[in-house]
Amino acid sequence: MTSYNRNWIFTFVVFLVSAGLLAACGDGGKKSTNEIANWLTGYSKSNQPNKGIWQAVDVTVDGDRIVMNVFVPNRDQERKIRSLRIIDQARVAQYACPPANTKVWPMLGHQNTIWISLNSHQGFITGTTCKN
Repeated sequence: MTSYNRNWIFTFVVFLVSAGLLAACGDGGKKSTNEIANWLTGYSKSNQPNKGIWQAVDVTVDGDRIVMNVFVPNRDQERKIRSLRIIDQARVAQYACPPANTKVWPMLGHQNTIWISLNSHQGFITGTTCKN
């Protein structure tokens, strides 16, 4: 057997072993996007965003993104948020994100994100990605 054939066989065996190990590892306990959205729906019903001042309307799935639609019922608060710079609006919207100590963060895979869509009587205000 030539060294080329041995190298090819060795490479193929390493590939098979690596593929087997990756398959055996699974997803490391990560949940599907729909499972995370379902959990976040239940969580948001009993833990309304921004200490109950805002209302979590629903949680939907958009690809790998979990979207939590949040309603700001106070018109004065809405006007104040709209008057802010875009970066500051995003920071305010992050008050709707689940706290760092909730179970949702370990469930997320690297590809998943939680997106907050902040809305009011006038429609969409701003959106932001939650970070742990």
